[in-house]
Amino acid sequence: MAAVGFGWVVDDDSPAKRVAGDPAAFVEALVRGQVAACDPTSCPTCELLDESLACVGVIEAPIGPQAEEWLAGRLPPTIDSLPGQLLRQNLKEGGITGAGGEELRKRGMMAAPKPFTKHYGPFFRGFTVTTDQLFEEMLCAGDIQPAHALAVLVHLGGIAVDDRVPAAPDDGAALSDIVQHPESRAARTLCTIHIDDADDRSTVQIKRFLRALYAGFVQDTEIRVLGG
Repeated sequence: MAAVGFGWVVDDDSPAKRVAGDPAAFVEALVRGQVAACDPTSCPTCELLDESLACVGVIEAPIGPQAEEWLAGRLPPTIDSLPGQLLRQNLKEGGITGAGGEELRKRGMMAAPKPFTKHYGPFFRGFTVTTDQLFEEMLCAGDIQPAHALAVLVHLGGIAVDDRVPAAPDDGAALSDIVQHPESRAARTLCTIHIDDADDRSTVQIKRFLRALYAGFVQDTEIRVLGG
């Protein structure tokens, strides 16, 4: 069975989503032209990210190798850093082996025949992370809750807290504080994922998805993952 890609929508409290009844119904109405497109004047996610339609998007198949290479390049430089430790913990506790991403690849969701990898530590005692694991983490776990969104953002260097991208063990205190105080997230954090003119279609779509994860975390709401 060929992959058909994924859609996503931030479950924010925009007027258009309230009128539609729920985020999935809003997406259907948007595709049919039955509701106006969200923009920074009418949608909290679009306002936060300063982009019209920032609250909804797609990741089309196949995901190109440039996007996959970019994603692998965002992994922590060392496994002993705070993002590295959280990455290892998240993969272990979530049972994220890469099997879900491998299945997507077999169905044609990714253009490259094999995943990109990053190896940490000595060859025989090291730790390897693959983009199959990253795609499994992002696309195969259902709707993404705020804590899940934060975990992805931290180990991809996608969020700054108090003007600092968490890296050292001491940065864990600031992360813990914003988790416990959702009302402080908008003022204390920034999204470090930016779209560049040179990005291809797949890279733009992956970046927009990660920016949506940031918006979901800041607003303490889930990101609905549709299709696949």
